[in-house]
Amino acid sequence: MIFTIIYSIVLIVLNICKVVEGPYPFLMVHKQPVYMSILWILLIDGGAFLLSWGLLKLKLLRKSSH
Repeated sequence: MIFTIIYSIVLIVLNICKVVEGPYPFLMVHKQPVYMSILWILLIDGGAFLLSWGLLKLKLLRKSSH
């Protein structure tokens, strides 16, 4: 999760400063409203969090069954 958040912050700042464009459509902050950028951040970071949490739960479940 930490690396996903760091990557998000760095690329969003670089897009805002117009140093880079993209590399993904959801990071192109100048081509979408602010609320869409916030929604994308919540969806992608939230999805990464849920995936990490689910994998941790699976690992703990497998460990407790041994």
